[in-house]
Amino acid sequence: YAGGIDLATGCVPIRGTCLKSGTDAVEIYASTSPGTTGTWTAPSGMKFAQVIVTGAGGGGGEADCDDTTCEVAAGGGGAGGTSIETFSASEVGSSQTISVGTGGPGGASGVGGNGTNGGASYFGAGLVGANGGNGGFGATNATIADAVGGSGGAATTTGDINIQGGEGTDGDAVIEGTAGGNGGASYWGSGGSGGVANSAESVVGGAGLAIGSGGGGGSVVDTAAQPDGGVGAHGGVFVFSY
Repeated sequence: YAGGIDLATGCVPIRGTCLKSGTDAVEIYASTSPGTTGTWTAPSGMKFAQVIVTGAGGGGGEADCDDTTCEVAAGGGGAGGTSIETFSASEVGSSQTISVGTGGPGGASGVGGNGTNGGASYFGAGLVGANGGNGGFGATNATIADAVGGSGGAATTTGDINIQGGEGTDGDAVIEGTAGGNGGASYWGSGGSGGVANSAESVVGGAGLAIGSGGGGGSVVDTAAQPDGGVGAHGGVFVFSY
């Protein structure tokens, strides 16, 4: 055996059942398009299905400066949670509806708006789900102003493994230098970078990078501008059928 695989037969044991190559090969369903994107249908001969569901990331906050004497940094958006569960063929059934959460837009009100929360993702009705991350907080016109990041989303069902999304980091404003908070990391990877501004500069937050990650916060120094927060990344639903 090596890594749980019988090298002589190619057997991969799952719940006491030996799965081999060929007719037992893994089939992968993946959806990262937001909204209700269709129906997953169990492949013929499937014995087990591992489902991974990730909620969408929250948007980063907007920074607002109305004059030439302010340092403002907004918070990053939180990442969506992730739930992982393995079902037998009889438990999961022949088909399930898929819903993928939409990434939350970054703050963009022109007055230091907060980022929007990310949407939840689901596999089936109550089988597996995960909440989206919360939006980062915006920061408004002041000599020095910064704001906190959004909290990460939690799983909405009790899966075999439940992972809360990473928090967005807080914005950081000091004299002649600001850094918007970074978006929270999801199960899949990093969030968007917060904008980093120096003298007489404004920088928008970066969009979430990995599936379900948060958007970065905007930042501005000594210039009348309102840099937006970055949009959170959409969630995802993945099914590995054995």
